[in-house]
Amino acid sequence: MTERSPHRPRGAGDPAHFVLKRGHHGRFRFTLRNALGGIGGEVFVRGEDGPRDEREREALRRIERLARDLLAEIDQLGGSS
Repeated sequence: MTERSPHRPRGAGDPAHFVLKRGHHGRFRFTLRNALGGIGGEVFVRGEDGPRDEREREALRRIERLARDLLAEIDQLGGSS
């Protein structure tokens, strides 16, 4: 599964560009880019966790959890969200 926003030059206030790629052995790579920069990573979902679409939904849930954890860490360091 690859989810892509239309590719075009970015300006201030442009929406984010999110890509999710399914790899081998339960690995899902993701990238989020906007006018400020980008962030990426990977999550793992076991192959025996069900059908492909359910594994992709689980990957998105894990990415969401990672994002919440990242915000919590930044908040503890004195950043603002």
